[in-house]
Amino acid sequence: MRKGDKFNRDTATCTDCGACVSVCPSKARTITGKEMSVEEVITVVKKDQLFYNNSGGGVTFGGGEPVSSIDYLLELLQAAYDAGLHICVDTCGFCAEDRFKRVIERTDLFLFDCKHMDPEKHKEMTGVDNVQILANLRQALESKAEVWVRIPLMPGQNDSEENIAAMAEFLRPYTRVKVNVLPYHAFGRNKYAALNLEYPALQAYAPEALKAVMALFEKHGLKAEIA
Repeated sequence: MRKGDKFNRDTATCTDCGACVSVCPSKARTITGKEMSVEEVITVVKKDQLFYNNSGGGVTFGGGEPVSSIDYLLELLQAAYDAGLHICVDTCGFCAEDRFKRVIERTDLFLFDCKHMDPEKHKEMTGVDNVQILANLRQALESKAEVWVRIPLMPGQNDSEENIAAMAEFLRPYTRVKVNVLPYHAFGRNKYAALNLEYPALQAYAPEALKAVMALFEKHGLKAEIA
């Protein structure tokens, strides 16, 4: 689709077929990623086995959202477990509780997003409420897995004292949990422009503003670090 002197994707008619790649006059379109079997993925992962052994590292399943392809993820987890790999899952936790329990059984470390404690505000921000997410976070925290809770901090969205206090209350009983704060930044501005989307009217935190928000975590007894 041409808009002025620029070509862009028409989201109303695009079917993600990839046909535009071969006809793009500037060769700006590319297809990234490919379909792979579980065996193919594990074969690639195991190429760095020596590095994992020397560093204490392992494999991280992220995305996107890995639990959105739960059956495939469970097969990958089992294959990685059978290969003796340390397994990390980077997730928002939106998954049926019984299926997520199976993820926990094969995971050593979770990087678990916690965006908002209020169900309605969470739904407003993400499209779904957080009831299932918090239930799965609780499952992970009560398991033998290591859990790093990551809070993507958004100015005026989830950085109120009320929300931070609720997060602290939820996490306080779990002494092993590590809490990382990821402050909002504007690194994605160019991606929005490339997709012809309007950029959100948010500003990155000034140092003093971020310091004030971090003080709220300390005030409510939650040790949090900026990642």
